[in-house]
Amino acid sequence: MASYRPITEEIAAPTTSGNAVTVSDADRVRVVNTGTSSYLLTILDSSDNTIGSMTLTAGEKVFIN
Repeated sequence: MASYRPITEEIAAPTTSGNAVTVSDADRVRVVNTGTSSYLLTILDSSDNTIGSMTLTAGEKVFIN
C-alpha cells in the first residue's frame, strides 16, 4: 500500500482553468475519480499551457509525481 503525508485538505478538482489550484509545493499528488464515468485530467503550467493529460477511469486513483 502506498503511503503519503497530506500537506493540505482534499478538494474536488476544478472544472475550468480559471478555477485551477496550485499543487507545485507537493512532491506527489493523489487523484481519485469517484464517479462512474471516465474523466480527462489536464495538467497546466502557470501560463495555462497544457503540459500533460491523462484519462482516469471510473473508480481509478493514481499518484502523480
